[in-house]
Amino acid sequence: MTHKLDFSLLPDMSYSRILTTLDPKIEEKFSTIGKLPETLNRARGALMLFYEAKGHSESWRDETYIRSGLNEFYSINESLKYEHKIAGFPRDAILIQHTSNPLLHLMLLMRHVNVHTQLCPATRYETNVIVSIGEPKEYTLTVAIIKDVSIDQFLVKREVKKDYDINQLNEVVDWFKINQNAFGAREVFRRGVEAYCLEFLSNY
Repeated sequence: MTHKLDFSLLPDMSYSRILTTLDPKIEEKFSTIGKLPETLNRARGALMLFYEAKGHSESWRDETYIRSGLNEFYSINESLKYEHKIAGFPRDAILIQHTSNPLLHLMLLMRHVNVHTQLCPATRYETNVIVSIGEPKEYTLTVAIIKDVSIDQFLVKREVKKDYDINQLNEVVDWFKINQNAFGAREVFRRGVEAYCLEFLSNY
């Protein structure tokens, strides 16, 4: 079955939050549900790992944090499936592969590529950002981005050709390459973690 991706679900990358923790509204929703503690901790862990990919002078450090963050992101899926079943919720859990958000599918594919086939190499990148607390000021921010992101990295897995429209996959890869330059790959991934949390939490 081919996944139908909805590009209206992609996050607005024109701004970034200073805080690196989960949005308080997401934390509050987890607290209200009260039955997904490990899933919450996996989401927190993914954000912690992604945050550390901040443009180190040694690229292997950023690559390690990105790879670990993608693995922890995937583990949210597994933890949710387990805790959802144990809690006895009536409806099926919303897993990453059930969503229509292109970013979530891209992160899932990146996770599989990093673990099973090849690395997504990282490099330092300088971007100019405007801090709007008080009087707006422009700063140069050093971040980590993933270089040479290509659809070819994903097509080495035969099931990708079967599960995705190649044009849509090209579109989300292009979107990622452009938008990671705004605040770094870690910010794009942070948005993905929060988007997934918001989606599956809406099920409760």
